[in-house]
Amino acid sequence: MSKVCPKCGREFMSSRTGKCPICEVALVEGVDNSEAARKERLRELKERELGNTGSQTRQNQSQSNQKSVQNQGAYRENQNTDLGMKNKPVSSGPSGLSIAALIFSFFGCLSFVGTILAIIDLCIKDGKKKICSVIALIITFLWCFFIIMVIIGSGSEKPKAVTASSNGRTTTQQADTQSGESSKDTFGLMETAEMNDIQVTMTNYKESAGSEWNSPASGNVFVLVEFEIVNNSDSDLAISSMLSFEAYADDYAANSSLTALLENDQNQLDGSIASGKRMRGWVGYEVPSGWRTLEVHFTDNVWSSNKFKFFVQK
Repeated sequence: MSKVCPKCGREFMSSRTGKCPICEVALVEGVDNSEAARKERLRELKERELGNTGSQTRQNQSQSNQKSVQNQGAYRENQNTDLGMKNKPVSSGPSGLSIAALIFSFFGCLSFVGTILAIIDLCIKDGKKKICSVIALIITFLWCFFIIMVIIGSGSEKPKAVTASSNGRTTTQQADTQSGESSKDTFGLMETAEMNDIQVTMTNYKESAGSEWNSPASGNVFVLVEFEIVNNSDSDLAISSMLSFEAYADDYAANSSLTALLENDQNQLDGSIASGKRMRGWVGYEVPSGWRTLEVHFTDNVWSSNKFKFFVQK
């Protein structure tokens, strides 16, 4: 029995197996090979091909829809995340811990508490600004520096009086009052005081009403005081007529006056004294014309609480 191609109707020997060499369709045997049968088989074959194509199309469409749904879900998730990031408050400004550290640092006795809080705040990574903690540490450092300088200054010597002996040499002794109960606080004209290897002597003073072109304010006069300073220390000594001296007229603060120094032809006390050398010069003040006493303080160290004090009585 011959085999037939169900598509084109060609007949082949029964010994042939496989597909039609023209239509590439599997051969069948024992089928009606009339024109009507071939048309019917061809129609069924086309329907099967169309059915497979439609099924593949539907499958592809389903996969495409799934991917679209997944993409939409991912988009919504990203959008929600972005909205969450936008709605999340941004960390700005100093933290409460750093503000507390700054407040404590202003109080000398509690500055160590501010230091601890500032260090803790700097170790916390919360996105807050740390400027208050940094300022608190700086203030604490300044407190420590100030306390150390006060301790150093308070340990300075007290001024000692220097007197001349019968053999012409000078001797230094602690100046006491006649009662011996307290140390001498102030020194007068031509008295030499010594402290920290610095000797200071008030050698002269004078009063001036000024001149036609350089006069004090109405009711005031110029008072000029001369000092001699000897540097017996191992280092240079800086002297400033503005910073190293301060004065009080009848217990009221007297202002240093540069115009008063213009009335004097001598040197003013400004400059540096080398070790083993000395300087002589004047300082000037403007005081009320009815002044009775003038007290001049000299310090060789701005951090020292001890000062040379010289007393002038009109």
